[in-house]
Amino acid sequence: QMVGDADSGGYDRLVAKLAAGSPLEQRAAVAAVAEPRLLASAEAVRRGLRILDKTTRSLTQLPKPLDEKARVLRQALGYAWSVLVVANPELGKPAMEAWLRSSDVDVRWLMAQNLAKKRLLRLDSAWCAEWSRRLRSKSQTGSRRSSASKARRKIEKHVKHWTSDAG
Repeated sequence: QMVGDADSGGYDRLVAKLAAGSPLEQRAAVAAVAEPRLLASAEAVRRGLRILDKTTRSLTQLPKPLDEKARVLRQALGYAWSVLVVANPELGKPAMEAWLRSSDVDVRWLMAQNLAKKRLLRLDSAWCAEWSRRLRSKSQTGSRRSSASKARRKIEKHVKHWTSDAG
């Protein structure tokens, strides 16, 4: 992130290299692009969304169950999408919606995590609630069911909070 502050060209090259690496390197790329102060322009958000798309796609191609390094990447993606959507909803929502339609259990988990983030709920609680409902309507398996249920309850709690504050 400090490289991004000083040298955007060097930053872009470094992030692209990391995004093509191991799951831990990809996690570093995800963290680098999910820095709000570096997302001031639409072009910066576009570049960040390309990195998130690439690393999310990479996550879907890793062997299941995920090993610890892949889970670290999944966790980072579980917050990064919401940061970029909030930075530029016009660009971010359609990109995130493409992944919200995924049947991959790990993608569905990380999307549920993003939908439960306060920053995203403040932006558009109705959108979060609708996509959370859609995620719930797909069958859920294994231990991720309880995580998705917790995320859903958190979303519903925040939707009630934000809609009651608006009135």
